[in-house]
Amino acid sequence: MPLLVTPATVDTVSTNATCTFAAAPIGGSPITCGLFMDKQPVKYYVAGTPVAPVPGVPTIPSVPCVDPSAGARILKPLNNKSVFFAKLLPVVSGDEAFILGTARPLVGPYAPSSVKIAASPSS
Repeated sequence: MPLLVTPATVDTVSTNATCTFAAAPIGGSPITCGLFMDKQPVKYYVAGTPVAPVPGVPTIPSVPCVDPSAGARILKPLNNKSVFFAKLLPVVSGDEAFILGTARPLVGPYAPSSVKIAASPSS
C-alpha cells in the first residue's frame, strides 16, 4: 500500500553536466485537505505543491554550476493514478521529485499507514 509523502520525506542525489544536487527533505508548503490522523490534519503533497529548492553545487570546483531552475524541484505522482483526496492526486511512495527533468526517487520517511480520511478531525 503506498504511503503519503510528508515534509520529512527525502529524495535522492542528482547531477547534471555542471552541478550536483544533494538529497534533501521535500519541505516547502504541503497542503492539509481532508486527511486526519489522531484528530490532527495531515500535511501532504499533490502535483504542483511548492517544495523546497535544492541549490546546485559545482561538480568540478573550477567550473560554475549552470542551474537555470535555481534548484527548483517538482513532484510528480507517477505511482498513484486512481486515489484522489478532495479531487487532488496525492504524491505517494514510489513517486518521484525532479530537478531539471532528472528523476530523484523518494526514499522516505512517509506518513504512517494509519492516516484517516475524513471531512473533519472529529470524524
